[in-house]
Amino acid sequence: MKPGNTCGIKEKGRFLKTMRSFSNGTVKVAFSLKGTYRRLNWLWFGALGGLVSWVFALSGKITLPWLRELLSAGFDTDVQISTALYDSIFLGAAMGFGITLALSIVEEMGQSRMFSFWRILLRCVIAIVLGMLIFFLQELLTAKVLPNNNYLGHLLGWTIFGTVIGLICTLLSTIELKSGLIGGLIAGIVAVHIYYPLVYSDILIRA
Repeated sequence: MKPGNTCGIKEKGRFLKTMRSFSNGTVKVAFSLKGTYRRLNWLWFGALGGLVSWVFALSGKITLPWLRELLSAGFDTDVQISTALYDSIFLGAAMGFGITLALSIVEEMGQSRMFSFWRILLRCVIAIVLGMLIFFLQELLTAKVLPNNNYLGHLLGWTIFGTVIGLICTLLSTIELKSGLIGGLIAGIVAVHIYYPLVYSDILIRA
């Protein structure tokens, strides 16, 4: 092998090693829960998790005839609300899972301890159950108590949901309880002002 080729191979090896070190360092900094990166990670991953969950909830509904019949028998009286209740259950499950999964991944990757799939799974299961309950009660409250004020019902539901997700994200994590609750509360208020106009745009246009 010619000396020139040997030098070229060595230079290429050093360049690749430098790029790997740079990329690994960049990833560690990006997922570190410090400074601006901490806020950006929660913002982007939370938004991404919410968007994917919403799309899935709207397009990938599971058909459970027994649940539809149960809701219809229990809640359809003068007004048919079982379909809205059915949809709200799956919206809560999808949102709870997607957002919690995204935020839990950020939290786990931003810590020096070993990445734990089980901690993520535990948070997601809790979020699914509570998400279904919160959105079910929110839809029921809106239909029965606030039939002419969808906005207020959704504001209450999403605010509670956001706060609960913030609380769940503090479980078995390094996130402070106060930070989780405040962040979740703010996220819930912001989310409803994105979700509501998109879902009820036709109502807003007619108003």
